Amino acid sequence: MKTLLILLLLCHTASPVKYNLRLDLFLSYGFPNIQEFGVTVFIEEIVAFYYDDTMTSPKLPLNFTRNHSQEWEQSIHDIIKYRNILQDVKHVFQRAAQTEVRLIQMIGGCEWDNETNSTGAHLKIAMNGEDIFSFNAKTATWKALDAKFDYLEKGWNKDKDHNLKVKYSLTSDCLMKGEIILSHGRSYLNRKDLPSVSLLQKTCSSTVSCHATGFYPKRAEMFWRTDGEEIHEGVEHGNILPNQDESFQMSVDLNVSSIPTEDWMKYECVFRMSGLRDVVTKLDQDVIKSNYGKACTHDEKTSYIPAVMAVLVFITIIIIAVTGFLVHRNRSAIHPGAHTIHLLLD
Repeated sequence: MKTLLILLLLCHTASPVKYNLRLDLFLSYGFPNIQEFGVTVFIEEIVAFYYDDTMTSPKLPLNFTRNHSQEWEQSIHDIIKYRNILQDVKHVFQRAAQTEVRLIQMIGGCEWDNETNSTGAHLKIAMNGEDIFSFNAKTATWKALDAKFDYLEKGWNKDKDHNLKVKYSLTSDCLMKGEIILSHGRSYLNRKDLPSVSLLQKTCSSTVSCHATGFYPKRAEMFWRTDGEEIHEGVEHGNILPNQDESFQMSVDLNVSSIPTEDWMKYECVFRMSGLRDVVTKLDQDVIKSNYGKACTHDEKTSYIPAVMAVLVFITIIIIAVTGFLVHRNRSAIHPGAHTIHLLLD
């Protein structure tokens, strides 16, 4: 159970934010182009810290972590100690499962809400990509997720004193020390940035996508509404994705095929983030960006139909004329002088 001292790492490298922190550690064997050992700290799904065994210093993508790089670099000395601990875990699981272990992962963290003061904690251990153990911080007990490890579960849960230490590390200690680190980046992590919103359409017959990018934090929603009421029919929501500048993007599509053009302006795309005014964008044909480099208009969507029909009719006439000419020429070639003979017989 000394292997679970890794939980102390949470309290030295984590920088908690309003909702969640996650720490991922891995130890791998025999994978090409993958490091043997690495650790990543995520804050609100953004990478705040990364280190592997090929690096002399950690990668610190976030501004506030770069400003306190010495504190984060000090954590490397703790991280290196846990490589041996993960190796011990690997040997234990390999004996228990009677199979080759090529990947060991520990994924844990703590979260809280500064407004409601609610807290939570989580920790899982995975082998070869599958979860095999989880820790319940409320009951301070382990749960084997694979029957092969039931006997390990019983043994680990007998050590109640140690499990209480694990619980303390995941909850009280992590939260307390996390608040200290949070003070370094509170203004940065608690900021709220509104996005730029665009209406996009691939072709004049495609769905209209309302795309928002550059917002922070991730906790936001976007929807279509008409007459003040949110609509769901013909609407498809996309996932929230990270940008390289630590902000986020998302989109929501609206099927406009059954909406009369004169009613488009009644529809609105709404971006909503708690504590800020909604960003409202009307379904206006003049502002839609398309692959054609300009907005699609009603005339463009309908006028091309008779134009195409005219072209088809013209092509059909040419085909008929050419076909008739070829048939006539072929008949003349097969029956030379037939017209003259017909006149003589008359």
